[in-house]
Amino acid sequence: MFLTQPVWCCANHIVRVITYFHPQKYMLWEWIIDIAGWMGSLEVVVAYFLVSYNRISADSRVYQWLNLTGSVFLLANTIYYGAFPSAFVNLVWGFIAIASLYRIINQQPKSDALR
Repeated sequence: MFLTQPVWCCANHIVRVITYFHPQKYMLWEWIIDIAGWMGSLEVVVAYFLVSYNRISADSRVYQWLNLTGSVFLLANTIYYGAFPSAFVNLVWGFIAIASLYRIINQQPKSDALR
C-alpha cells in the first residue's frame, strides 16, 4: 500500500480535475479504458484457448503477440481502476511475452523471419 498510495492519489486527483472541467472527456476516457480491458481479456483468453487446443504453438509469434498486447491492455485497465496486484501480474506477463518474442525472433533462420 505504501508504494501504490502516491500513484493512486495522483491518478485520482487528475481524474477529479478532468471530471470537474470536462466531464465528457472523463466519460470518453473511461470508455476507452473499459474497452481496452475487455480487449485484453479477450486476447489472453483466445491465446490460452488456441494453445490448449493445439491450434497454435506456445513458441509461435501469434501466441506471444496476443499475450503481449493483451497484457498491455489489461495493465492500462488495472492501473486506471487501482487494481495494483493485477497490474503487477500483467506487467510481468508482458515482460515474459517480450522475452519470448525476442527469443523466437533470434532463434529462427532469416528465411522464416516473416512468418
